[in-house]
Amino acid sequence: MKNIPNRKILDVIPGFFYILNKERNFIRVNDNFVEELGYTREEIEIMHPLDFHFEEDHERIKKRIQSVFKSGGVKFVDKLKRKNGSHGWYQITSTRFKQNGEYYIMGTGIDISERIEFEQRLKYKNKLQSKLFENAPVGIVTVDSNGNLLDSNNKFEKIFKYKKEEVIGKNIDDLISTCHREEGNKDLIKLKEVDKEGTFEEESIRICKDGTEVEVLVAGIPVVVTNHETIYYILYCDISERVEYMNKLETSLVEKKVLLKEVHHRVKNNLAVVMSLLQLKKFNIDDDHILKTLIECENQILTIAQIHEKLYASNSLISVQMEHYVNDFTKVIKKSYDFTHKIEMNVDCDSFELDINQAIPCALIINEVLSNSFVHAFKSKFKGNVDISVKEIEGKVSISIKDNGAGISAKQLEKKSLGFDIIRQLIKQLEGELSIKNQNGVLVEFLFEKQKIKGSRSAIGGYSTVS
Repeated sequence: MKNIPNRKILDVIPGFFYILNKERNFIRVNDNFVEELGYTREEIEIMHPLDFHFEEDHERIKKRIQSVFKSGGVKFVDKLKRKNGSHGWYQITSTRFKQNGEYYIMGTGIDISERIEFEQRLKYKNKLQSKLFENAPVGIVTVDSNGNLLDSNNKFEKIFKYKKEEVIGKNIDDLISTCHREEGNKDLIKLKEVDKEGTFEEESIRICKDGTEVEVLVAGIPVVVTNHETIYYILYCDISERVEYMNKLETSLVEKKVLLKEVHHRVKNNLAVVMSLLQLKKFNIDDDHILKTLIECENQILTIAQIHEKLYASNSLISVQMEHYVNDFTKVIKKSYDFTHKIEMNVDCDSFELDINQAIPCALIINEVLSNSFVHAFKSKFKGNVDISVKEIEGKVSISIKDNGAGISAKQLEKKSLGFDIIRQLIKQLEGELSIKNQNGVLVEFLFEKQKIKGSRSAIGGYSTVS
């Protein structure tokens, strides 16, 4: 064809090149076209453009080709099938030209699969961050360097009774600060006093929309966006109940049981702040491995925090009702990992109480095994199942966690890893028996005797005696 560069020139241009005639036949392609899609030139000569697209895209592609022949050109991003069954994303430019009275389409394409995959990961990360922000267990706002609100989450609305649309653009200190009554409690001023990588934390009073006062634990962290711009995250944890209890304790000298309940309540609230600070740290982390580690830390902290929450809400300060506890914390772990809801989790737990010194290591083992299942077992599956069984049998506790995922090799079991080391150490602490094997997936079973242990036991192993 006249006016079309010869084959040698076409073969050295970046990306692929093709020419279609009005019958939708490929009359010329370059070497990159052949290499990218894996077909021979002979095969391409008898193929239709639709053969390179998935069936659900055929109608759209037909209309696009017709549009190019009619209007003269289009630039688009699309997914093309390769001969080996894989696919890639390409930025394609198609242009109509006329020669010897006939119209043709000349197209070029560049592989942008890495960019698309990066954008998809970024979209997933942004969705994760948005969920963490909106559903955090404490109130969170973001403010600019002048203290004007950029965003607020659901818990902030619940604490201070302001809807998001009411606070955006307002100054945080003018909105909820009590500076007219008490000098020096402006949050932004205190936050700016710390280093750029630092944080501040204090207990204080803030004003709700209806004028009522609320006791809060305030924490903040600056996030450097650019060299010239810093935004600030400020956290508000409602500690009104705790403060009320503390006041009662100080005035009425209530008995030891109420004091211990307050300790559990304090620990739960402080762990909630720690979790929220971890969540905020993730906003500036691009490394998937570090992000995964932070999620694992959050779940471990949450597992322990829920023990304290259950103890605070119960009449007993030394044992945990396992049926409610296991059901609650396993749901939260699943929510942390299974954003696509592709994994079905079934929990079958007997109703019994377990000493806190056994409940914590037991729950941490379940947490570690579940985290491994959600992260590793279903990478190549669209759907999966995880079954958890917790049984009390003749003074012993029998626990099994079974998934129908990819399984685990003997080499992987022998390989040293932090996860397996944690599990084995916790089993040793429980003086239990552990079994890990392949059974259409991974089956983890462990068994230990119920005990009432005097004193406190570390979650990593060992005791500290309390007389």
